Amino acid sequence: MEGGGGTLSEIYQSAKKLLMRAQDGIERLERLENSTSSGGLDSPELSFVVKKDISQVLSLCADMDRLWRSVQAKPQRDLWRRKVELVAEEAGSLKESLDRYFARNQRRMKEAQERAELLGRAVCFLLSV
Repeated sequence: MEGGGGTLSEIYQSAKKLLMRAQDGIERLERLENSTSSGGLDSPELSFVVKKDISQVLSLCADMDRLWRSVQAKPQRDLWRRKVELVAEEAGSLKESLDRYFARNQRRMKEAQERAELLGRAVCFLLSV
């Protein structure tokens, strides 16, 4: 059961740690987003780390998917298949959460830009009167 990154169990533990770190990162991003009255604060570094962690988990899932198939005993093989599926589902869910965060952030930035343009036009109008 050896793979490029260790045994199936070691890869699974690494994936679970990355999932927990990504979940924590998303929660921190959402707290930052909700903590300011101006509509949120972006943390590009944190969002980059979370995205990277999720990508790593998905890569580890591909490795685990290859490895669980080589488990000899059917009950253990079925157990590992389900574990890998659950990790992949959780990573997919975190990816969707991060994508929603990015979409909200993009919307806030667009709204702020539109407000600034509107304010600029209003000032120009007032100055021309």
